[in-house]
Amino acid sequence: MGTGARNRILTVALIVVAFFFVLDQVLEIDWPEGALWPFRIVLLVAAVVVAGIAYAGWSGGEPAAPRPLVAMITSLIGGACLASAVTSADDGTIFGSGALGAVAVVATTFGVIVFNLEARENHGQ
Repeated sequence: MGTGARNRILTVALIVVAFFFVLDQVLEIDWPEGALWPFRIVLLVAAVVVAGIAYAGWSGGEPAAPRPLVAMITSLIGGACLASAVTSADDGTIFGSGALGAVAVVATTFGVIVFNLEARENHGQ
């Protein structure tokens, strides 16, 4: 998979995470019965995709390079926070804790931005 494809996949995953966070925590949408767990699973898959691509970017390059390392660490933190927020959610919400969900979105966003910056500088994308 090329760098451009990875950047697009990361961007789509980030949009999914941010979209559901805004709907659930900012707009406080009333979710239909039975729709919560499929949405939670989509969020967990998005977090795993971001963390996996960031980890692969770090492990495939120079281990001491700061940007891939930062992208990998913040993506893993974002994924862990997202998994915790989603799995501890009460009925009727996707994110259990607004603060934990916000940390997840910010960490995931930062990881994607840093990964994309590194990819553009090194690969001219």
